Amino acid sequence: MSFRWKLTLLTTAIMLAALATITYHFLLDLRKVAHDQNRTNIVLALKFFEAAVQDPLQTVDRAELTDLADTLAAQGGVLFVGVYDAGGREIAAAGDPGPTPGLTRIGPDPVVRFEGARMVGTARVRGIARPIGAIRLDMSIAAVDKTTNHLIRAGLTDVVLTALAVVTAFTLALRRLMRGVDALKQGAERVTQGDLSGRVPVIGKDEIAAAARCFNQMTEALIRKRRALEIQASTDALTGLPNRKGLNLHIEDACERSPDGDHVLIHLDLDNFKPINDTLGHKAGDAVLRVVSRRISDAIGRCGTVARFGGDEFVVFCEMGSVAAATRLSERIIAAVSEPIRLGTAQLNIGASAGIALLPAGADPRAVEAAISNADIALYAAKAQGRGRATVFDQGMRIRLEIETRILADATSGVSRGEFVPYFQPQIDLATGAVTGFECLMRWNHPEFGLQTPEQFLCSLHDGALLAAIDAETRRQACAWLAAEIAAGRLGADAQLGINVTQSQLRDPNTAEALLDLAFSHGLDPGNIAVEILESVIFERADDPALDTLQSLEKAGFNIDLDDFGTGYSSLEKLVSLEVDRIKIDRTFVTGARRDRNRRLVLEAVIGIGRALGIEVLAEGVETEADLRLLKDLGCSSVQGYAIARPMPAEAASAWLARRQPAPDREGDRGRTELDRSA
Repeated sequence: MSFRWKLTLLTTAIMLAALATITYHFLLDLRKVAHDQNRTNIVLALKFFEAAVQDPLQTVDRAELTDLADTLAAQGGVLFVGVYDAGGREIAAAGDPGPTPGLTRIGPDPVVRFEGARMVGTARVRGIARPIGAIRLDMSIAAVDKTTNHLIRAGLTDVVLTALAVVTAFTLALRRLMRGVDALKQGAERVTQGDLSGRVPVIGKDEIAAAARCFNQMTEALIRKRRALEIQASTDALTGLPNRKGLNLHIEDACERSPDGDHVLIHLDLDNFKPINDTLGHKAGDAVLRVVSRRISDAIGRCGTVARFGGDEFVVFCEMGSVAAATRLSERIIAAVSEPIRLGTAQLNIGASAGIALLPAGADPRAVEAAISNADIALYAAKAQGRGRATVFDQGMRIRLEIETRILADATSGVSRGEFVPYFQPQIDLATGAVTGFECLMRWNHPEFGLQTPEQFLCSLHDGALLAAIDAETRRQACAWLAAEIAAGRLGADAQLGINVTQSQLRDPNTAEALLDLAFSHGLDPGNIAVEILESVIFERADDPALDTLQSLEKAGFNIDLDDFGTGYSSLEKLVSLEVDRIKIDRTFVTGARRDRNRRLVLEAVIGIGRALGIEVLAEGVETEADLRLLKDLGCSSVQGYAIARPMPAEAASAWLARRQPAPDREGDRGRTELDRSA
């Protein structure tokens, strides 16, 4: 039941109850008044009758008294008239005296009593000095009630008419009231549905009208609040630029204005910004971002709109269809951002990289998101190419990214499934022919693409934690295999396992302790592990934290191999100060050394430096018998390559060791490879 009907029924019930109460009391009062009036009337009639009979009663004129009694009894409503002497004896009478004839009760004043359906009045008749008699007058109550009922009907008519007037007035007032209530209800329903456009009509000056005014004021306040929130939701609080949502709204508006025109998105990311936050704090970083936002805005002018996407990323929307023009604009922005920034007494130098993508005409929201994604992919490619440049998106970039994403997902699940395994390539002492150790090489047994080398997947793995997990699992398996081979007697107790350590791992202060735990957990000595590092890694800066890790490894007893020697920027002074145990000559100097005199001279010089410094020299990439003879003639310590054996899984490496026979020390065997001797 609606509120209106509830209110109507409740009000009607209250009014009916009040009307019934008023009517009941009105009838009671009206009957009492009528009876009092009739009592007064019969008393007056008694007085008039007393005056009329006073003289005849004085002379006891029965005939006149009888005539007076008959005359009065003939009046309507009079039932009985009686005249009595001073002793109470009847002198004259007319009519029916009813069940109680005579005088039953008389006093100095007229007395009125009710006997059944009649009203009996008695009074004394006084002479000059004393009472001379009495009179009695009986009147019918029905006759009295007829008059009373007439009065009641007239009163009830007035009450009903008054009630109808009140109900009509109330109904009209209620209808007016409910119009205001209905308007408030409808307005509230619109607000709950998010429609703030309507207003509630203000009718009159009562409380409902005041509520309507308050409701309209509340709606206007909500509209102002919504507008403020929309602006806040689409604006970057730090720079005042549009955020992602704000840019999307701007792009939608631009596409509606020019549905047939192409547009361009430029995704910018700052270079070398993180060190500012790390060294000077986020307050300084925020100041730099504000400066950069102004510079980008000044650089683009009226060519487009710039938005901040969070962090140090900005996106520029250009209302132009030329990728070449967008490229020139990107280069102008990069140049502006790369200008030094003065912050207090410090001068800060940052840069920027940009990815450019085309937004075709008639783009819908999905196409806009795709264009933003394309620009982000192009930005990723620009950073990979060396930063500080602008790169235009092409579909091949997305294909490569999808491949990398697939590789990353497969690698993550591959770690838990044990798909990453070590492969082992033997290292041979050229002088004795003995196996001195193995280099551990990572392989991935991909369930779909088969065996994968690091060159095929490492460039796609940018997750440091994932790479660390793969390295840890591969090294664990490799150390377990080496310990088993030493225990089986197939390798000497001083055999070495070469493991590659990256630049980021060298800069991790926990690397030395982790490698110690790895060796001890498999019962190996640190001398059984050769840490292979690229020379370009450790010689970049004199204060490189990698040097501290390298010194810790040396003190712990690990062997240090300088891998790919000759391809970096090593100096002889660094070679001596770092106390390297072995130099691994890169394969580029071994391959073709017999035919290229300069390569042979470099190879001979490196071997001579190692021999002079007491550093073992190992040549990588030895593929032919001729390479083996040349290296032996030049005095190289040991070799590694296909001429000895290809990288093998653990089971094959164990079988290879088991098949090997000790190198016979006779003249006829000289010049044969270790692979020939083990056949």
